[in-house]
Amino acid sequence: MSSIPPHIPIKSPIKSSSLPAYLTPKKSSDKNHSASFSGHSVTQQKPVTKQIPPAQEQKTSGAKKLLKKMADFLSIKPSNPSYKYHSSVSTGAQTTHIWSNTPMLNVWTSNPNSVMNSNVPQTNFTHFQPIPHKGNLSQMMVPGLGVLQLNQPLFSKPLFYQQMSFSQPPAGYFPAQPQAKPPTVYQHIYQDLAEKNKVVQARVTERFNIAPKETDLLDKSVLLEKQRLSTLPQGIQSTVSRLKSRHLDQVSTSIKNHQLNLAQPLPTKPDDIEAQGKTFIHNIENGMRAIDVILDTGRAYYHPESLSKLKTIRQELNAERSLVLQVMEQKGAKGLGDKLNWQTATDFMRVGYDLTPGMLQHMSSFDDSALKSAHPFGKGMTHTVSKLIYHDGDKTTAKIFKAEDARDSSGYARITKKGSYLDTERPHFAMRNLAAQSLQSLLGLDMVPKMELATHQGKVGLLMDEAKGKTAFPPGQNDGITKKLEQNPQFANAVARELVNAELFDGLCGQQDRHPGNYLIDPDTGKVSLIDNDQSFYPGHTSVAKSTTKTSEGTWFSPWPGLPALIDQQAFDKLQGIKEQDIREKLSSLLNQDEIESTVKRLDELKQHALELKKENRVVDNWATWKSDTSPALGAAEYIKQHGSRQSYFNALERVIGNPSSSIPPVREPVREPVRKQSQPTFSSLR
Repeated sequence: MSSIPPHIPIKSPIKSSSLPAYLTPKKSSDKNHSASFSGHSVTQQKPVTKQIPPAQEQKTSGAKKLLKKMADFLSIKPSNPSYKYHSSVSTGAQTTHIWSNTPMLNVWTSNPNSVMNSNVPQTNFTHFQPIPHKGNLSQMMVPGLGVLQLNQPLFSKPLFYQQMSFSQPPAGYFPAQPQAKPPTVYQHIYQDLAEKNKVVQARVTERFNIAPKETDLLDKSVLLEKQRLSTLPQGIQSTVSRLKSRHLDQVSTSIKNHQLNLAQPLPTKPDDIEAQGKTFIHNIENGMRAIDVILDTGRAYYHPESLSKLKTIRQELNAERSLVLQVMEQKGAKGLGDKLNWQTATDFMRVGYDLTPGMLQHMSSFDDSALKSAHPFGKGMTHTVSKLIYHDGDKTTAKIFKAEDARDSSGYARITKKGSYLDTERPHFAMRNLAAQSLQSLLGLDMVPKMELATHQGKVGLLMDEAKGKTAFPPGQNDGITKKLEQNPQFANAVARELVNAELFDGLCGQQDRHPGNYLIDPDTGKVSLIDNDQSFYPGHTSVAKSTTKTSEGTWFSPWPGLPALIDQQAFDKLQGIKEQDIREKLSSLLNQDEIESTVKRLDELKQHALELKKENRVVDNWATWKSDTSPALGAAEYIKQHGSRQSYFNALERVIGNPSSSIPPVREPVREPVRKQSQPTFSSLR
């Protein structure tokens, strides 16, 4: 038995059998020590009893006794250990003794009633709350010690370190090492300036697609777990049910609150925008934290499908948090409060627009609050459009809606000269359409339907008047347009005039996608309406005569018309009256500087070309009677057929009608971009 220093008082011995199971010391491999505690030997005091050898060992021969004495004399006998320091930890009737030769002692206990007596020079006695680490019942964070793995799940009864084992030894425990300064932990993302700046500059394009039925499923799961909890005894299963119901309810509440928050109007003062945005972020982060706990510690208690769905919800909440933060940083947002709510403001961020007061002049008064019905209207190469019917006082109004794209996936970048194409990350298709609408008045034209910015089902996009007419393709379904073009010269000349004006207008706009499927012809009058002006105003497209796109692809000629063969007298007069300042004023709130300057260069080129046409008597004042100076003299439509470029709008239309198997345009495979990982921070540093 170990020798005990006589100056240390020893209390009555404690038998291990009298200790509760969770306080029972671990068995030591040293026969002289029965347990260890906090790295020190713990000795249980037992009465010394006289050892009486068995009867068969009492009779030993003299020779054997002599040999044993010689062996004992030659052998090295270990001395009993002695200890300089003694400590005792008392909890009510239970006392644990600690002996050691180390002048430093660290003891942790979860029982607030524990008392320690010690003569160790450096003693640290720490009380802590037994709280699961990140919701994991088998792990616990002990201050100054680290995350400990428990031998059994954590409940409310007091715990001692003896009951635990390290999942891995805490760094610098024995001997103590200098600790690096821990990183700052931020409660909210806007408090971390570095992460905040990353989010503000990032492109966030994910859409918030969590439907009410999904929150209903979460609520049903919460109710189910609460019902199970009411039937289970206290134990691991009841604790799991309690945690699941709490976390899922937290996620559901966060989603529903955010849906309500998005409907709130944007405040008009910057401080109010910031304060409201922070409240929204707090709500979003509550849901994200609950999902983090589930994914970190509760995987064993959820179906893989449920875990996958929770990951998706977290990703969408993270994107929404980033968009709210971006709105908070928009200096121009303060003047939009009477027109925008948070739903519209965040979707403008998603599609890559800055919030500016200039947007107000383009916002429609129609919204979903007056919506009567909606149904699909058609599908282009890259867009699906809807027809919306609104209550408008005592009448109804029909509009066409096309949602804005966050990124360009049309495929036109691959057929456009490098450095000339639009910004694929922020294509701003809606603004290009509004810019085209704005310029048509300078030429005295009315070919682009009225359009405005609007929101439908939370999406920002274009809201347009429904254009009248039919596409000429396919020929068998164009309400007789084909037959009239072939048999009615007056109708053909009217269509020729409209398409020549469209060429002039598209030359000014830098249009690169005016195929016969992107304009409508009125079967009665021949009036042309231009639709889909997305592929226009390229920043590097400075010339009408020299296209930045390939002139053909397969058997289909690009609808780049070049300079028109004829020009209408009224359009000629309007064109010559346009000043560079007129272009800049019309486009300043819609396009960037490079796109505006390229438009100015195209204007100068078109003016010069029009003057050349005037010299050659190719300015047409009456399209029904005009004749060319050629021999034989030709009408306007026939002149374009014979002397216009092959890809001019009128000739492209004739070619399509004469070849019904043509593709308008050829079917393009959409650009399939790899899945993008957002640059927003994860929640690991935001507790």
